[in-house]
Amino acid sequence: MDRSTVERVLIEHLPVLSHRLGLGEWQISVGYDSALGNGGEGVTRGECSRLIDYQSAHITLNPDAFANDGGVLATLRHELFHIVLAPFDLYTSAVERIDLSDDATELLDRIRDHAIEQTVIALERMYQGLTPAE
Repeated sequence: MDRSTVERVLIEHLPVLSHRLGLGEWQISVGYDSALGNGGEGVTRGECSRLIDYQSAHITLNPDAFANDGGVLATLRHELFHIVLAPFDLYTSAVERIDLSDDATELLDRIRDHAIEQTVIALERMYQGLTPAE
């Protein structure tokens, strides 16, 4: 998809969605990277980094990964849900400061990643159930 089309969807939906999700105080920036996650696990549509102490986040989207506006909007919501869950980043920060074996660190990372992704999926389902067709 053309980057300008992705930008149009973001301009139209980011302010409303961030407000609906209680992220009005967050500073959210957006960037684009067509090479995002083109590795062995397939194409990544988006990713999000957060600085929880500063309520600041950056969403990176891969314009080439989208076929239509709906895909952009779904990915934007997904990444915003990661910002909603940003307080769990404190857990990650704390665990990283503990001297654990590599196996224990890998296990805790896997558990955290799975729990967060499953929670994001649940939030997406809740959002769809609470929101009239867009």
